[in-house]
Amino acid sequence: KTVFKAHLEICNMWCYSCSEFITFILKQNPGVLEAKVDYTTDLLRVDYDPSLCSLDEIKAELTKLGYEYQDLGEMETTPIGRKLWLRFFLGAFFAMNVMMFSYPVYASLVHDDPSPYASLFAYLAFGASLPVVFYSAYPIFKRWIMGVLWGFYGMESLVCLAVSSAFILSCYNLF
Repeated sequence: KTVFKAHLEICNMWCYSCSEFITFILKQNPGVLEAKVDYTTDLLRVDYDPSLCSLDEIKAELTKLGYEYQDLGEMETTPIGRKLWLRFFLGAFFAMNVMMFSYPVYASLVHDDPSPYASLFAYLAFGASLPVVFYSAYPIFKRWIMGVLWGFYGMESLVCLAVSSAFILSCYNLF
């Protein structure tokens, strides 16, 4: 029986549960004899039987799960993606604006202010929260949906539950 070994770098892992999720899913494949993902180094070591599955099938499984990978020989240039930086900066910018728009709303609750500015700032805060929830948090929601489909609940479940419930409650109170 021939056993092949492959080593890949897994990109976009955010927590320990990501590594456990990849290990769990890869071990479901009958051709995979052993799979181990080390979260601290982002490395995957997989032992597989080439008569039952190929490395391309393992890579396709990783892609289907929403993770990117690289062969260890191709690791010369891999900066953090521009999309990730864009998501971060837009999320940070709009989140700070939500905080700034919220100050007049909080002040109007303490002092009875008959002016319509408090509701204007509440709607501005709502508008500024939309890019944060629907653009910046999209990768987390996508990863959560993949986990739910496989029956694996990781860190993303808690984040998505908190963000969704806070957003829905805030929208309910606003409208």
